[in-house]
Amino acid sequence: MSPPKAETPRRAYWLTLVGSWILRILALTLRITVETPQEVAAMYAASPVIFTFWHNRLLLVPIVWNRYFRAGAQPGYAMASTSGDGELIAQFLARFGVGSVRGSSTRRGSVALRELVRGLRQGHCAGVTPDGSRGPLYEIKPGLVLLAQISGRPMVPINLEYSRAWRLKSWDRFFIPKPFSRVHLRLGPAHHVARTATPEAFEEERRRCQQAMMAIVSER
Repeated sequence: MSPPKAETPRRAYWLTLVGSWILRILALTLRITVETPQEVAAMYAASPVIFTFWHNRLLLVPIVWNRYFRAGAQPGYAMASTSGDGELIAQFLARFGVGSVRGSSTRRGSVALRELVRGLRQGHCAGVTPDGSRGPLYEIKPGLVLLAQISGRPMVPINLEYSRAWRLKSWDRFFIPKPFSRVHLRLGPAHHVARTATPEAFEEERRRCQQAMMAIVSER
């Protein structure tokens, strides 16, 4: 099933072009500090991992990927929904060298899951917002757990905290850092997800993943 058409190609081209340059200019004003566990750095440099980040922190992820993680690595892939907004996100990510697979928890999810598993097995990292694209906020959906179980790759939580930021009136209260603010980038320890045989055990693994991601979040 092909994704719906929401924007004309010309309009999407200009929106993503202008938006990507605005983000690049904003990023030049930010003072970013990085807290990265050494075992995580060694792991993603040697083999692919699943980077996970909450939906309201995803704005700077393309900048972070290019600045800190991309060197010497295979191109990364992220999941974008099949909605019109998802098409814009996919084109926006492409401007930062990040590929996309299209799907969500409600549409084309199993196809997108297989594509991400294939990419991980080929040596590409994956990026997932497990509470996207409509929430609930800070609640992991089953897809992330399945992706980690099937691929056998660990998830690595990423969090970004801002000294000053605007908060949108969206379901996730999306963060937009203010110019010249400080940004603290933190990676949690690699989290290995066990295979499960019962719905109860699967739910326990889902809660463990959620706890691992929330452990590095300060401002909610």
